[in-house]
Amino acid sequence: MSSTAASNCTSSIECGKGLAQAIEQERTANIEAAQRTPFDAVLVKLKGSTSINRLKVLCEGSTDEPVFRSLIEQVGSVPNILFDSVGGWGNLRAKPDPNVWLLGCKEAIMVMDGDEGRHLTKRGKPYTKIAIEERKKLSGLPIDIRILERYGIENYFPQGVFEKVLGIDLSTYFPIPDHVSVIDQLSKSRTSWKYKLRKFVAKQLGFPKPSPKEPLYSKKRNADAAADLNLQDLQGTDLFNIVHDISETAKRFFIMSSSRN
Repeated sequence: MSSTAASNCTSSIECGKGLAQAIEQERTANIEAAQRTPFDAVLVKLKGSTSINRLKVLCEGSTDEPVFRSLIEQVGSVPNILFDSVGGWGNLRAKPDPNVWLLGCKEAIMVMDGDEGRHLTKRGKPYTKIAIEERKKLSGLPIDIRILERYGIENYFPQGVFEKVLGIDLSTYFPIPDHVSVIDQLSKSRTSWKYKLRKFVAKQLGFPKPSPKEPLYSKKRNADAAADLNLQDLQGTDLFNIVHDISETAKRFFIMSSSRN
């Protein structure tokens, strides 16, 4: 091999070694930089992903979830939504840090029943003290809390839906007042003086309201009722507006996340 060829070969080997060293140094530098990156900065980057950009709908209870799923699907072309449940007003009040409701999302819409959240028999159905306190606790966070203007979500179900689920005529039980529990109303003991006395005594002593005897309907049947719910039957109600607001917010999140990807 000539001296010129040998020199070129040696030079190529050295260049190859230099390139490999440069690549290794860059890789090491990237690893060290990643290790120095604060967790919050990593979380910010993760929040730009499509999955965490999804809207979360927080229902008061798990039995409300199939109802919202059914109604939202009827709006049409709604992006994927995360569903979760609060576990009732008691659980909402028990959480000292409201940020827990934002795990896995950037924004949430929370829908609570009006049983403890509104004075349902007063004009305008104003918020109760509990509702005011919880709204204050959530203020400043991307959590839009909505409080139904009826006792519970079951109070929005048409009579025909209950009759189809239960397979019986319920004419004698309707109409159901907005401020009355559907479970209580659809029970054989609702007119019993013994049950009324038990409720009165419990209220006076501050005890939990007694469960009705021989209830015809259970919240566990909400999934069956949801299959027969028609969103258009809810026109003119606050629930109808809430469902459409959820749909619009979910679409906005989808557009935001798509533009970043």
